[in-house]
Amino acid sequence: MRFKMCRLNDVDFELMEPTGDGVISKFLDSHGEGLHHIALEVSNLEETLSMMKKKGIKLIDETPRTGLDGNRKVAFIYPKAFHGVMFELIEE
Repeated sequence: MRFKMCRLNDVDFELMEPTGDGVISKFLDSHGEGLHHIALEVSNLEETLSMMKKKGIKLIDETPRTGLDGNRKVAFIYPKAFHGVMFELIEE
């Protein structure tokens, strides 16, 4: 996959292009082009995930993983938890 980060004021946009079979390719095949997910910055990712799990929110990642840029911790929330919109939580 190829990706590019773009900043507009205080908002970062990540543009992704699949280069083979993978999660993004499968998403495009089934949903077409468009919004894949929304990312939100949190100050303490482990604490946020713990709180969400206690509230019964279904998480894709119960523990943080390294983001695409290799510098940030990220975790994803199942889209069904928020009416079809997937969220990514990011800790800088």
